[in-house]
This record gives sequence, C-alpha cells and structure tokens, in this order.
Amino acid sequence: MKSLKFFSFAMLSLGVIFLFASPNNAGNTDKFSAMDYTRPLEHQELEEYVGPSTCAECHEDAIDEIMNSSHYTWAGKFKNGGKYSKLQMTAVPINWLGVLNKGKYTHGGCGFCHIGGGPMPVDPAKATDEDKDKLDCLICHATKYDTKVRFPKQVNGKWILPQDRSLEAARSVGKPTQNNCLRCHYVALWNYKRGADMKDDIHYRSNMSCTKCHRVENHRFPGSGPTITPEVSRRVQCTDCHAQAPHSNETLNKHVRVDCRTCHVVSAGGVFYKNATKNGIYIEEKGIYKAEEKTGIIRPVYFWYDGVSRGVVPKGSIDDPSSKIQPFKKYMGVAPMDTQTGDFPWLKLGVFAKTGDIEKAIRAGVNASGRPYSGSWKPKKYDVYFQLSHGVTVERSLQCNDCHSPSGVMDFKALGYTEEKVKELTQKNSP
Repeated sequence: MKSLKFFSFAMLSLGVIFLFASPNNAGNTDKFSAMDYTRPLEHQELEEYVGPSTCAECHEDAIDEIMNSSHYTWAGKFKNGGKYSKLQMTAVPINWLGVLNKGKYTHGGCGFCHIGGGPMPVDPAKATDEDKDKLDCLICHATKYDTKVRFPKQVNGKWILPQDRSLEAARSVGKPTQNNCLRCHYVALWNYKRGADMKDDIHYRSNMSCTKCHRVENHRFPGSGPTITPEVSRRVQCTDCHAQAPHSNETLNKHVRVDCRTCHVVSAGGVFYKNATKNGIYIEEKGIYKAEEKTGIIRPVYFWYDGVSRGVVPKGSIDDPSSKIQPFKKYMGVAPMDTQTGDFPWLKLGVFAKTGDIEKAIRAGVNASGRPYSGSWKPKKYDVYFQLSHGVTVERSLQCNDCHSPSGVMDFKALGYTEEKVKELTQKNSP
C-alpha cells in the first residue's frame, strides 16, 4: 500500500511538471525562466513600483537611514561652503547639475552621482515627504537599470535627475553588486583619478561584492582614506578576512610596519596630472572641452600613515607605532591662484567644458560663488596624494629585491631611516 501511495504521488508530481512545461503554459514557463535566483524572489513578485515608499512597505527604516547616510548628505563634500575637493579649483554648489552637450549625451555636475533626484541634499531632520520621494533606491540596488534614463533635464526652471522606476528594474532589486557601486565609483566624466583601477583588483576579478569588505550597517559604509571623510569610525582592514600572519615565509610576516597594500598594490593609474590654467582641449567624443591632463600607469609613492589623519599629504612617522608604510598615488595639479589673496578661485566647470575659456570659467565661478577675487591670477602647482586601497594583486606583488636593493622602489631615507639603516635595507636579499 505504501508503494502504491508513493507511485501515485510521483505520477502527480510528474504531471505538474509536464503541465508547466507544456506549450499551453508558455506564459508560466516564461515567468519562471525570467526569475533571477540571485535576487530576492519577493522583489520579483512586485506588481508596481512608485518609488521609495514601495521599498518602505517592507524596509520601514530604510528611507531615514539613507537620508542620514553619506550617499545622501554628502556631509564631507559640503564643508567650507562646498570646497570639498582636494583638486583645487572647484566646489560642489556652483557645479551641481546640468547638461554639457545634449547631442553627445554628456551630462555635467557633481550631482549626477547624488541619489536625491536632482536637488542638492537637505538637512535630513527637515526633509519633507517630497524630498524623500526623490530618492533613487534602484540605482544602488537594481541590476536591471536603464542608466540612459538618468540624464539631467530642466522642469520649471529647475534641474532634475530622472530615474528608472520601471517594474523590470524594481524586480531586479537586491543587495548592491559590483556594477551597482561602479555606476558612480569607477569614473566621473573622465578617466578615474583617485587611485588604481578597481577592475584590476583580485577581489573584483574574483567577483566579490564591494560590500564584502565595505560591510554596510544601516546604509552606512566603512572605509575611507586621508582625502575622504569617514562615515563610520570602523576601518576596513585586510585582517577582517585574512590572517594577521598570512605568509608561509616568516620573514615576510615580520614586516609588521609595512601595510599589506604596500606589496600588493604595485601601480596607480588614471589621471595623475591636470593643468587647469590653460584654455581647454576639444574632445569630439564628448563634444566638450577638457583641461590638459596626463593619464596612464605610474608607480606609487610611499609614506608613513597613521590611518586616521585627514589631508592631502599623509600624516605619520617612523617614530609613531601606529603608522605603517603605505602606497599612495601622486596627483599633480596646476590651478589659477589669486595673485593678491593666494586663494584658488572656484571655476564654473560647465562654462569651461562648453567654451574651453579659462577666463570665462573663472569669472562665472566668481559670480556664482560670491567669493572675493582681485581680478588677476597666476598658475600654482599643488600635489594631492590618494591612498591606494584597490588594485590589489598577488601575481604581481612586490618581491624582496623590489625594495631591498640600491635601485629599489622604496626611498628609505625619505621615510626617516638612518644612513646606516638605509645601507642595510638596500642590500640585495637583505630580508
């Protein structure tokens, strides 16, 4: 009797399978074949998406969390009136959002990466329902997102940033993927400037999500460098995943004052030089002008860094036990400097992009910012050092003689070692 019951159940199960697989049920099979089993199934059952309020039906605290996060407030970027950039010559409020060349689909402004739907961020404590409804949840969470929809346009004289709020996009929502993060964090308008190529990183090539290291809590992300304002106090450490002594070679494990990245991030790239004191160079592909710049792969420079201090030059010392030798990308800039005040005027970058005229960009920036300007300027060089945390490699990591030889990459004297110690450290095979 038990065998008969089992046989009947098995035949019923096969019948259900054949029912869904038959041509008469093509709609059902299409539905199941369209399922993305890497994304939450409940999202794929949504029948409508009207914006953040749809998300809040299940994720009750999400909107308030986002409104108080760096991805909305841009808190570090609005200090000193908006002069957040370590690249002298620019400020956020006067370069917020716009279109540089509609025919070439070239957007302009910092706000293109902001998740607030167009307007600059407001005080989260004073945010209205209208402010909250402008949030773009899907740009960070949807794998199927038509980024071409997200192009600035003016409505009633105000710039807005449309969103893809399609049902297809909403149904693809889940935890942020690599591509979600890189929609904003890979490049801005031109080549990347901050450090190394993230796509050349062993973690990226292993298909790891960015949130594997930047472990988010309540929409707040750990991870920052000396030129970036931290959102939370918790730092991202290699030892969050890797052992304190990861090498089979004990000599390597004894390099406790050398940060892991020093050996495992061996190159920097993207833009490493920009001269914003000359008229622009026209770029046919984008239909706009850009400043003279140099790009390519360069070797890192090395500093002691205490892991906490902020600034364009890393702070640390050989005498500070908390400091480690770390790699940085040297970015060299030239910008207009007021001959009387010594300040850098804020340029209206959209004017420069459209006209290539540095004088017009300065004048427009002065008018937009209201900051004092003597009327005359001269070129001023400046350097910024970007911490290298991405671009991690194993196969191309530094070997002993890359540092410990007379022609090694490390300037031990500049790092504060005595002449006697430098001589010892630069002997081949000294470790």
